[in-house]
Amino acid sequence: MKIAFLTQYYPVSDSTRSLYSDLMDEISSFGHEITVFRSEEERVFGRPEVSSRKNITIVSVPTGRVTKTNIMIKTANILLTEPRYLGAMRMHYAGSIPDMIIVTTPPITFCSAASYYRKKGSMVYLLLKDIFPQNAVDLGMMKKESLVYSFFRAKEKKLYKNADVIGCMSEENKKYLLHHNLFLRNKKIEINPNSIKPSTFQIDAKQGDELLREYKIPREKIKIIYGGNLGKPQGIDFLLEVLDKSKEIENVHFIICGSGTEYSKLEKFVKTHPDHPITLIKYLKNSRYRLLLSQMDIGLIFLDRRFTIPNFPQRVLDYFDFLLPVLAATDKNTDFGKMLINNKCGLWLESGDIDAFMKNLEYLVSNPEIRISMGKNGRALLDSEFSIKKSAQLIIDKFNLLSDPIS
Repeated sequence: MKIAFLTQYYPVSDSTRSLYSDLMDEISSFGHEITVFRSEEERVFGRPEVSSRKNITIVSVPTGRVTKTNIMIKTANILLTEPRYLGAMRMHYAGSIPDMIIVTTPPITFCSAASYYRKKGSMVYLLLKDIFPQNAVDLGMMKKESLVYSFFRAKEKKLYKNADVIGCMSEENKKYLLHHNLFLRNKKIEINPNSIKPSTFQIDAKQGDELLREYKIPREKIKIIYGGNLGKPQGIDFLLEVLDKSKEIENVHFIICGSGTEYSKLEKFVKTHPDHPITLIKYLKNSRYRLLLSQMDIGLIFLDRRFTIPNFPQRVLDYFDFLLPVLAATDKNTDFGKMLINNKCGLWLESGDIDAFMKNLEYLVSNPEIRISMGKNGRALLDSEFSIKKSAQLIIDKFNLLSDPIS
């Protein structure tokens, strides 16, 4: 079948992987014809550019910055995203329609494309990875009484209504969606969690040593990594509090690898605390980041404690992939912590509780056998529950099952 995949970020190079490239590669392996429509943030104007990655067609749609920028520019460009994606799709599918459209959030402004092609007979599968605008309200970036909130909330509802199936990240995610959108029916929603293709390659120990030397990371210490976005959703102020206390623990070294709107806070902290055991890395290619993970001992997850929506951090799957035990500090509304504890692959606490964080960290640092056991449990959980094969099969099965849209 013909599949259109609408997303914000998608790697063009074969050497770079992501959640979505893994998913599309897997679906493509069944013989389906896939066209990816992705955001090209470096361009604001111009025609979409067409390229290919493996046997998948990629249409890069100029949108301007919608990530790693201020809220005003982000909002303006998100609004322009909707007509530009629809225009690119109409140009690409002139005279035909895709059998299925897979839509991701963020952003929520793909509803026009979903509505347009659903009316023509395309099935729409929504992969819900972000609940906006409520997440912006939680973080104090938007008021619920504002016109901006009302506008985006209407867009959100329209997107849900125009989806035949909504794939949620977790059970709590599903419950939240049903509770706050009473027009949705339970059978329209399924659990389709974040997923990746588990690694099978062997790590080159020599290359790992060279990477550690390059960034002056001491091999003999317990290496603790946070890898991912450094923005407001991660609650960076609590991460800074953790780093400030890190000097009290012997034989540890923190590696912060990522970028985002709050990166400058980390940069300033490292410069003003040269005696703290911290390495800050702004950017690494995917292959080098994975090599770095292979040398680590503990993986960190942070989310802002103010969230009322149940998030499920994608980055944890990379930690599981490399058998890292996880120490997570998140809001109390997510079932992410329960997943870590129940499967014995990590420890959890509510973000902001510095005493609980340090206690959990000291426990992991002083118990290498627990770290190893948790790492193995995490990898087993990845293989059984978060494999890309499972996610892809759910989508294909739903297409085969649904002969008529669920209204």
